[in-house]
Amino acid sequence: TPNPQPPTPNPHTYHTLTQPSYGSYHLLLSWECETVLCEPTQITRGSHPAMFRNLFRPSAGPGFQTITVSDLKAKLDAREKIVLLDVRQPEEFSHDGHVAGARLLPLPMLSGRIGELSKDAAIYCICLSGSRSHVACEMLHRQGFTNVTNVAGGMGAWKRAGLPSKRG
Repeated sequence: TPNPQPPTPNPHTYHTLTQPSYGSYHLLLSWECETVLCEPTQITRGSHPAMFRNLFRPSAGPGFQTITVSDLKAKLDAREKIVLLDVRQPEEFSHDGHVAGARLLPLPMLSGRIGELSKDAAIYCICLSGSRSHVACEMLHRQGFTNVTNVAGGMGAWKRAGLPSKRG
């Protein structure tokens, strides 16, 4: 199959992510080089195709929607019936904080535990930045879930907005 074109005008971006319990990570995102360098690890288009593709995708794919953290907070405050899946690792969930009421289901475990989720439920996926949750939304959609939403910006956006988080 031909290589798709990058969906952003700038094929190279550089980011520094700081997580309190893990330190700083430096990411060089390069569509042309087909590699994401994330010290101390590397993600390639071949090794992690969905995650690599999602790093360059500015909006949700077909089959699911995105929501801002402020709109998610409004839904939670209104006590709308939703399932909020936090797809980060357990260490991130407990040490870095999470949205009260979120259910931890790390992305690597999602496919094996997908049967625990109701296809009728409104499922909102969150991670640190929105990349892993995007992959989770794609996975759920492929398995027949029709009411799936990705939280844009993830917990990083949640914290930057000054919204409350819970530790432990």
